[in-house]
Amino acid sequence: GPVIWVGDFNTWNSSRMRHLLQITQRLGLTHHVPPNDKRNLKLDHFFSRGLNVTKIEILNQFKSSDHKPLRLTIQK
Repeated sequence: GPVIWVGDFNTWNSSRMRHLLQITQRLGLTHHVPPNDKRNLKLDHFFSRGLNVTKIEILNQFKSSDHKPLRLTIQK
């Protein structure tokens, strides 16, 4: 069935990011990259399967952490 997998995956180096992408590819997950994410170090990622994600964005107005909330729109 449908899957949403999102969070801080601690991908602070290229080896960790490659490993995460290998795992998610095996699981048939799509990596959604927010076009407004201007951070140099991207630790938070959003993956899905079986859903039509029409929009994803970082909510940059929150300054309380180095992690930013993600908002997504799913079409039925």
